[in-house]
Amino acid sequence: MKIFNIFFFVAFATIGFLGRVYSDPLVELTAFAPGAQIDNYKLSSIHEGAGINYFFLYNSSNGQVLNYNETGQQLWANLSSYIYTVGVIYNVLYLSVVSTADKITFASNGTLLLNGTSDGFYGCKNVNDPYNYSSQSYEVTHISQDEKPLSTDCIPFTIVGNLTTSNVTSSHGSGW
Repeated sequence: MKIFNIFFFVAFATIGFLGRVYSDPLVELTAFAPGAQIDNYKLSSIHEGAGINYFFLYNSSNGQVLNYNETGQQLWANLSSYIYTVGVIYNVLYLSVVSTADKITFASNGTLLLNGTSDGFYGCKNVNDPYNYSSQSYEVTHISQDEKPLSTDCIPFTIVGNLTTSNVTSSHGSGW
């Protein structure tokens, strides 16, 4: 009887977790930098190491679609059967199987807030990333007020989250 009860507990706990996970809203991230080259570029991550994807800015109509867990204040994606969460380590915005204590929320206009602020995001080229993707594309970095940008070719911007349903994206800030 104990095995039977344990089975049902595990089964219902799993169903509850999956129901919550797969009901998280989908979000696409866009750079907001009026007048700058990177304005309206989409954020998408690319493999840079074992269990680590760095975010870059792309002049594309579609960016990477992420899940948003409002309760846990995390953006996440299921990549290759692993849960990757968004965070900042060594000034780089990334998706990783290693979680950080970073909290992600959205203002009422859709602006992404990292640990309570929208400040400090830069698109930077030539930042010495592992596969040298930043020689061609702007890498998404996050710099605190007392730090310098990672290269001399950096453009400040704000990240805006757009609620999506599959591949259809709403306009800046819609739905928040």
